[in-house]
Amino acid sequence: MAPRATAADIDAVGGTICEGDSFMLTATAAGVTNPVFRFYSDAALTTEITDLNVSPAVTTTYYVTVTGDNVCENTANDGAELVVTVAPRATADDIDAIGGTICEGDSFMLTATAAGITNPVFRFYSDAALTSEITDLNVSPEVTTTYYVTVTGDNVCENASGDGAELVVTVAPRATADDIDAIGGTICEGDSFMLTATAAGITNPVFRFYSDAALTTEITDLNVSPAVTTTYYVTVTGDNVCENAPNDGAELVVTVAPRATADDIDAIGGTICEGDSFMLTATAAGVTNPVFRFYSDAALTTEITDLNVSPEVTTTYYVTVTGDGVCENAANDGQNW
Repeated sequence: MAPRATAADIDAVGGTICEGDSFMLTATAAGVTNPVFRFYSDAALTTEITDLNVSPAVTTTYYVTVTGDNVCENTANDGAELVVTVAPRATADDIDAIGGTICEGDSFMLTATAAGITNPVFRFYSDAALTSEITDLNVSPEVTTTYYVTVTGDNVCENASGDGAELVVTVAPRATADDIDAIGGTICEGDSFMLTATAAGITNPVFRFYSDAALTTEITDLNVSPAVTTTYYVTVTGDNVCENAPNDGAELVVTVAPRATADDIDAIGGTICEGDSFMLTATAAGVTNPVFRFYSDAALTTEITDLNVSPEVTTTYYVTVTGDGVCENAANDGQNW
């Protein structure tokens, strides 16, 4: 009479799968010649499994028997156990996907956490179906983009397709020069100018001023005193609007008009008799549309409004001129006669 195999004759090779995956039932029996295995779903060995590629929904124990040369099949309740452990899949709710906002042209590092999972390992994808993995996590999307993140960990499988956590990177547009009304102007040599701008289409605008088009040198004191005509550059940020890119700031021109000098004026003096009067006059051939002002002191602090003067003694007066693109003479640089 041939003996029956026992559970101890069989090495039943179990394993772990993720929810939704399949497992191929296999076994070995080193001490049995020409072994033939049969698998069952019950210890009583009444329900044989013919498709050995199983997909259990939960952790499941299968039973395997063997026959071979001069060896009969195991008896009921003496099959070898084969355990297929089904590990749960992570879900989107397990993951805290950390999105954020960047400006056009900037980059964003994709990150996530999973507080309830031990030894989490994250993977990022560009699609909800989780078919296109992102390997460089420092992304630079051109428009607002949704990414998808999955996690694996101790006894937890990766999220299923369509169940990754969403991570949104919002791309805020940059302001352009056209968004800004940069208010330039004209000053006289030695005077100052307050840099200002407006941006009617931007909510809560904040302006920054620079001395260069590349926007590398910011001006913190906006009351400027350029020695020559100078171009400044202004940018703006606001609600959901990033600062202008380099070379796209609005230009603000401060024109520095030269001051007239004593040499520009031909002051026409003369001689009068005691008790007579003299009409103060001057010319400035090189100044267009000249306007003259007369003073009693070289510091140009006391202007004479009645130009028909009657000095009691020989007197020096001082005259300045303004005209198109020409500012009034500086103190102590008026023409005298």
